[in-house]
Formats: sequence, structure tokens, C-alpha cells
Amino acid sequence: MKGSMHGALIVLNLFVTLVQGRQIEIQDGSIQGVVLTTRLGKEFLAYMSIRYAEPPVGKLRFQPPVPVKPWSGTLNGSKIHGKCPQRAIYTKADKTEGDEDCLFINVYTPLDVRDGLPVMVYIHGGGYRTGCGSYNCYGPNVLLERDVILVAFNYRLGPLGFLSTGDSGVPGNNGLKDQNLALRWVKNNIHHFGGNPDRITIFGQSAGGASVHLHILSPKSQGLFQSAILQSGSALMCWAFDRNQNVVFTKSLAKSLKCPTTSNPMMINCLMQKSPYQIIDADVNQRKWSIDPTITFKPTVEDDIDSGFITQHPINIIKTGNFTKVALIVGGNTEEGSLRTIGIQQDPRLLKEFDKNFEQIAPVSLGIENLYNSLDVVLKKIRMFYFKTKPISHKTLINMIDMYTDARFFSAIDETVRLHKKHSDSDIFFYLFGYKGEGSYCEIQGEDSFNYGNRYFKVERWFFQHVNITGVNHNDELFYLFPYLERYFSYKRPSAFDYRMTDIFTTLWTNFAATRLAYPSRR
Repeated sequence: MKGSMHGALIVLNLFVTLVQGRQIEIQDGSIQGVVLTTRLGKEFLAYMSIRYAEPPVGKLRFQPPVPVKPWSGTLNGSKIHGKCPQRAIYTKADKTEGDEDCLFINVYTPLDVRDGLPVMVYIHGGGYRTGCGSYNCYGPNVLLERDVILVAFNYRLGPLGFLSTGDSGVPGNNGLKDQNLALRWVKNNIHHFGGNPDRITIFGQSAGGASVHLHILSPKSQGLFQSAILQSGSALMCWAFDRNQNVVFTKSLAKSLKCPTTSNPMMINCLMQKSPYQIIDADVNQRKWSIDPTITFKPTVEDDIDSGFITQHPINIIKTGNFTKVALIVGGNTEEGSLRTIGIQQDPRLLKEFDKNFEQIAPVSLGIENLYNSLDVVLKKIRMFYFKTKPISHKTLINMIDMYTDARFFSAIDETVRLHKKHSDSDIFFYLFGYKGEGSYCEIQGEDSFNYGNRYFKVERWFFQHVNITGVNHNDELFYLFPYLERYFSYKRPSAFDYRMTDIFTTLWTNFAATRLAYPSRR
């Protein structure tokens, strides 16, 4: 297929000399590591493209993951695996890519690894429909300056990971079950890499943060980690968990692919005959307005108490207190809502439609379509609170960012912190990230003419000429945990302030992984 990453394993090309690293034995086989270097030149060991599950293809599509079978010979840990099938709707690329054989895990350790190091397992975000856990997506070149072990992995996305028929045939949550199997793999194998299986921190951003929260709430993941970090993500966010729409989207997708919808077994059998790209593209076509709803297939309640990953709505689980009590860091960025606002504001047609048809568009775009009984009353209050009697335009850009920030992120972050504080005795640390550095995710999703400074950005298009925005977009904290600047802006170099923020951020996160305390350095 055009654009497909067949073979899924790409020889590492990092403009560095590859040095053979340590060979280790785990329960499934032998792995040959490779020596790489961090941003500041520190050497570390990488063990990449390790299968943790059998390829989810053929009869295994739409099924829970199957643990990998032991392999013979020595696995080459210097190769980079591809992505799971996806379409990058959040960036200008907007193309379908990836390979269905995608369930790989990566482990990065210090060169002189000692036993008992804290382990940080990253779950990537991307709205449950984009992203990956490979070196190219979330490399260790920043965090491995610290004395920790970093793990990242792929999980199935979109309808291939979260499609549900609402019954035992395909109950859903296979993407979460992939994550759970990866966490079990870490628990069982990380000691071979020098990690402490009793000092595991799971952390994730956006949908990855919501996933982390769901592992806290699911009994299936109990005992697999000891602390957690939720970055701009919670299971209580309006976009993060299904509200009886997954089955609707499943039937709509099947219908668009000319599959029968009156019988679930017949429908799934038909979908099994379609290519992964056909399924992903059909999902993208379920948009109602612009790119909204940005997330269609997502985690859902399963009926089977014994095998289900989540069998109650997250808020009900928290209120019962029946969840894993671990130390938590929870927070977000000051202008999370820029992620969606910029895309609307830079298109005069969309902006005009949003203002004129607010009552019809806002429920879908804000993610509150099925959240309130008296939605018309709520919408009037929302418009009055953020815009008063002003039209929604370039002049009310900041108001619009605030609306999306609150609706999609901070209302749920606040509720998450309050409920966990009430129903758990474990420590909870809240953060608000507001540093603007050399790079911003807005530049990736928006126009190339966006120009950002250290303290604010000024959008240099004719309709934004007089607008200065102070704050930080969704995803922007990732520039200080991963090599995002190098990945997206090779022509830029981190400023002295960026290096200092990276030092502060990585110190906080890795100190928490080691001690479960999140305090800044006194330096």
C-alpha cells in the first residue's frame, strides 16, 4: 500500500557512529543493544523494536493482544520500528501512514547501568488516534541525561485500537489492553536491564495522560506501577472517555465501508476484510465540522466484570475509592486550548461559521455534545462568560483559547485533583506550565509564518497583526522532556533559558520517579 511502512523496522540513521552495546537475555530471548548519545553528549544504551505482543493482524485484529512468543537468535536492538496505522489530522501532513504489525517496546538505560534504577514508562498521546513510542517520536536524548531507565511503546490506535460493538464480540479498549500488556512486560523484564520493578512510574501526555489515569482506575493494571504523572490528560476530560458513542461510530464506519450493520459478527467479519488504511480513512470521514469531533473511538465501559479493562465510568470508580492509590503529579499548560483555536482562527470561513452557528458547532468542537441535559442553556452561559456580547473573531482570540482550555482540559484537571484528594491518602502534586521557549506545537499544526519569541508569540498574518498571546500551547512541555526541538525545528537551537527549563523539568520528573516527591532543585 502507498505510504505503508512494510517491514516496520528501519535501520537507525542518526548521523552518529553506532557502537555495539551490551547483549542481554530476557525471558523471551536475546537482545543486542546499541550505544547512542544524549543531546549533551552522554552515552546511553538503547534496546529498540522489541516485540511485546504477537502482530495484531489477521484473526487477531480487533482482539486483545497476545503475548509474544520466544524468539531464537539475537534481536538487533538498533532498529527503529514504525507507527501503528494512523492519520496525522492534527498537523499539516494529514496523511495515512503506519503498519498494522506495530506492537513494539523500547528500553533506554544509562551506559554504566546499575541494578535498581527507577523506571519511567511513557505512554504517548495523540487523541488515541495518532503518535508512536519509537525513538523518532519520543527519544531518550533528554531524559537519559538523568539516572533513570526510560521505556516507550506503541499501542493500537483509532478504530483498530478502540472500536467496540458494545458486546462480547469486540468489547473495545484493545489499545488500553496493549498498554497493559506492555506494562506487564516491563514489570517482568525490566530487572534484566538494571531497572527496579518496584519503582516504576508511568507517565503520559494528553490521551497518554488519560490512559495513565485509566490504568490507575483499572484493577487489571494494579501492581504494575508505583507512581504516575498525568500531563494535560485525565480520564475525566470530555474527549477522553466514551459516552455511549463508540458503537454509533462503529456502525457509521462500517456503513461507509459497505459492511452490514444489522449483525455484529457479520459486520466485524466484513471489517476484517478491509485494509487498515481503508478503516483509518473511513474514520477520518466521520467528521461533522472541520476536524471535529477530533476523537471518535476512545476507551469505553465493558460489560464483562471478569475480563473487562474498565467496567464503570471513571468518575464512579474514583468516588467508590476502588482504585490504585499511588503518588500523582497532575497538571497542564496555560494555553492548552490553542491546539484547536489556531486551526479555526486561521481560516476565515471556519471562524465565521463558529460565530454564526455557535449553538450547533460548539457542542461538537468543545466535546460537550452528550454531556449536559439542558445543552442550550449551558451554551448560552458559555458564550456569555467568555465573549459577553462580542462576536467571536480575531479580536476575541484569547477568549476563545480560554474557552477551549477550560472545556477540554482544566475543568477536568481541577475535578481530578479534587476527587483524588478526597478519595485517596496518596500525595498529589499539581503543576501549571507556562514557559514559552524556542519551539511551540502551534508551529507544527499551523502556518509556517507563525513566529514565536521567548515570552510571547505574534502570529504574523494580516488578521493577527495586533494580537499578542502570552502562554503555552498543548504539547509544549514536551520540548523539555524529549528532543522535540531537534525533531520539528532542526534549524533552531535551544536557548540558555530552554536548557535551564529542561534541567528543572527533568529534575522534577526524575526525582519524582526515584523518591515519589516532586520538589524543584534548590540550586
